Amino acid sequence: MGSLVCGLAYATDATDQQIQRDQDKLKADYAKKIHHDLRRLDRKIKHLQHKTDAQVNADLKEQSRKLALKKAEADQKLEALEKSTGDAWKDLRKGMDDALVDLKASVDEASSQFKAAPTPSGK
Repeated sequence: MGSLVCGLAYATDATDQQIQRDQDKLKADYAKKIHHDLRRLDRKIKHLQHKTDAQVNADLKEQSRKLALKKAEADQKLEALEKSTGDAWKDLRKGMDDALVDLKASVDEASSQFKAAPTPSGK
């Protein structure tokens, strides 16, 4: 009977360890995806900033500044998620997802505004 209990305890520990490894991998995969999305959005933001600098359009410069702030906020949320332990990252995931959706929408809006904005030379 003692070896059965010992065997069950070992199996439970092994299962718990596998669950933790699976959770850690899920968290790492999620963070990797967010890093990729943020790098892509950062390139778009920098591209818009470069173009707004060239065009000296005050409205677009303000939009570009707001995008940079939203990107910084998303970076902070990702950092908090990566530093989280155990299942705490799951609680941070909704905020990260919301920040990323907001940033993507803002980048898309700024891109469309930029395309519609006249150049200073009127072209």
